[in-house]
Order: sequence, then C-alpha cells, then structure tokens
Amino acid sequence: MVLPQIAIGVGAASFWRGCWYILDDHCYPNHPQASAAVCLGAGSLGTYVFTKHVGQPYLRLGGLAVSCVLLWRGTWIASDQVYEAVWKESATDAGHLTLSGVASVALAGLAL
Repeated sequence: MVLPQIAIGVGAASFWRGCWYILDDHCYPNHPQASAAVCLGAGSLGTYVFTKHVGQPYLRLGGLAVSCVLLWRGTWIASDQVYEAVWKESATDAGHLTLSGVASVALAGLAL
C-alpha cells in the first residue's frame, strides 16, 4: 500500500510543478500582482464551474486539479506581494523565511 501512496505523491507534485511552470511562463510573468489576481480569479471560477456544472468525472477531476494549482499560485504570489509591501523585503530573503512562514501559517489558521 505504500508504493501507490508514493506514486500518487510524485504524480501530484509533478502535475503541480508542470502547471506552475507553464503559468510562470505565460500568466503575466513580469507583473506579479496581475498574475496573482488572474490565478485567484480563474481558480475560483474554475472551482465553481467544475464542481457545479461538469458531470464527467475525469473532466471534473482535471478541471479541479488545475483550479487548485491556480488558487495555490494566486495565493502564494499575493502573499509574497503583501509581505514585500509591509516589510520592504522579499519573503524569500535570508532572515525573512521564518517570519513569512509564520504569517502564512497564521493566515491559514484564520482561514481554515
């Protein structure tokens, strides 16, 4: 039972990475605020449409998977942009990873 779990983990990570890199290349690569907004909007709309209006299971699964990546990417980029606006430093700079991480975990706690 462990091997299928590992295969699912590797497959999901590979799917996520592939979608993310395609979006990095094509979804406003030089405009992070626009990219975050488009990803959040498209991910939200996709989640609604594929949950409520698509009955075919494989199409629904694929659409929801892409919508999930869009929501993750939009949230990630928007979080980095807000962090940088507040702290005037990149969230990924040395000395800021932990603070940025704690802020994300706190936001997740509130949201969930």
